[in-house]
Parts: sequence; C-alpha cells; structure tokens
Amino acid sequence: MTAQGIAGQRRTVLEDHGGTYLLAKAIIAKNPRTMIREILDPSAQISDQFRTHLIRTKSGRVHEGRIINRTDTELTVAADPKRPSSVVQIPLAEVDRMIPSKVSMMPKDLLNTLKLEEILDLLAYIESAGDPGSDVFQD
Repeated sequence: MTAQGIAGQRRTVLEDHGGTYLLAKAIIAKNPRTMIREILDPSAQISDQFRTHLIRTKSGRVHEGRIINRTDTELTVAADPKRPSSVVQIPLAEVDRMIPSKVSMMPKDLLNTLKLEEILDLLAYIESAGDPGSDVFQD
C-alpha cells in the first residue's frame, strides 16, 4: 500500500478519535523527534488551542470540551470532537470553576495496529504534507 493510501486509511481512524489534532500537531512540529513524540505520547505537551477543560457552573452542571471562543460574557465549548459543530454556550457569569485537562483528547496507541513500514510511510506522508513528489519518498 502507498503512503498516501495508508495515510488516508489512518486519517479516517484518526479523525474518528480527534485525529485532526494529531495531524495538526505533527505537521506543525516539523522536527522528526518532536513529531514522533507527539504521536506516541499526545499528552506530553498539549497546545492551549487543543486542550480540553472541565467547566462547572454555579448551578452544578458540568461540561467538558475544548474552548473554541471566549468573549467578555460567554464561553463557546466544543464538547464532542466527532461533531465540531456541536457546541455549548456558557455565560461567564455562570462559570464556577474551569480545570484544564492534563490528558490530550488524542488517544494513545493509535499506531499499534500498523506495521513498522506503514508507520514510516505515514510519518513520511505527514512530513511531506501529502506531496507524493517530496524528497522523503525518493529512494
């Protein structure tokens, strides 16, 4: 299977598990060591833009998700990574406590189902940003 085919196959699985986060972090990293660490241990360093929060309101309701917008009066929280358009609006005046998560929404062990050659192909595909003419695919 080609790297593009493997990446496409994995992309479906990864997107089902918040994988947009993995791909974004991996591409931004640019350093191969950092890229591999981010994939293998997604909770090692979580970017604020991808960090989830536990939000408790004064009425006792609890929401968990990624804060996608914050104004002077309201938080917009994406509670379901599988449905990014499904958001919750929480008035700031109602927020009792916000606790940032120490665990990434990207699950560990997603590479466990791949063979070494497939992992290397996937890393090459990510590093090349999907360009089949990239030097990373040349022997």
